Amino acid sequence: MTALWFTALPAVAAWDGSGDPANVGDPANVGDPPNPSSDSSPGNAIGGWELPAWLELGGQIPGRVEDPSGASVIKNASNAYYLSRIRMHLGIQPTSWLRFFAEAQDARVGGYDTSPAPNTIYNPMDVRQAYVQVNYEGVVNVTARAGRQELLFGGERLIGPADWGISHTFDAVDLTVSEGNAKVDLFAGSVVLIDPSRLDRSKPGEHVYGAYGSVKKILPGMDVEPYFLFKLTLLVKSAAGSVGDALVLSPGVRVIGKTPGRFDYVMELVLQRGSYSSDKIAAAATSYVAGWTMNHSRFQPRLSLEYNYASGDPTK
Repeated sequence: MTALWFTALPAVAAWDGSGDPANVGDPANVGDPPNPSSDSSPGNAIGGWELPAWLELGGQIPGRVEDPSGASVIKNASNAYYLSRIRMHLGIQPTSWLRFFAEAQDARVGGYDTSPAPNTIYNPMDVRQAYVQVNYEGVVNVTARAGRQELLFGGERLIGPADWGISHTFDAVDLTVSEGNAKVDLFAGSVVLIDPSRLDRSKPGEHVYGAYGSVKKILPGMDVEPYFLFKLTLLVKSAAGSVGDALVLSPGVRVIGKTPGRFDYVMELVLQRGSYSSDKIAAAATSYVAGWTMNHSRFQPRLSLEYNYASGDPTK
């Protein structure tokens, strides 16, 4: 499949509620959930007119062309289509400790060969995020966010927006407590079910809970992120057809670091235990990434090697 991607970001977008894109290329920074409250610069201007410091407006208009090959029984048949995604957001911060945020999204596809297009690429205007956030700064800093929001932890292997397409959000409560180099997020919620025929809503009977920690510089150049996640899904069917609930526990740890010589690494280990109706779950996964930044030039070319392994559940 060939894909061409382009993005237009209006100058008024001082903060788009999705974190700092600059962090993506730095393994030492990967793992922090979005923290819009860290950007308090007004910086919003439209045609030379500066918006009030308590008001933020912005958005993004990315699009891409995809042309899958081998998807049709007809030789040399073209299946190219165009994907567009428009997001507009409004942020209001009446005081230093209180913020309101809302984001709308319109995702469409042109030239797709079936109608209606799947909800992974098509979802007309809908509410993507809508939450209230409260901050407290002291010896211990506390941030509480409640409502529809992104949850992004670690390398997004277990929880993240997966922002290549329409992306995922959650109806959730997220409490972040930090002191010095240590931080922990405690959260509970449900994934938002994307439905092009109506307003998106929480997925019935599916709930996620977790604690995701981070300790920076536990050793020189090394950050450690321990976590414990669990997911509850009601009324699922086992392989034998019996109906019951599913409870999956996922303890894990992620290690990110840099070494002399411009080398970097990411290691992650996660176990999964639990049940899926009458079936037992016992699985494990590991991921290793090693990288080397070739020089300190403006473009910072980097070579990397990645290995991933997942055991799956034993056959019974």
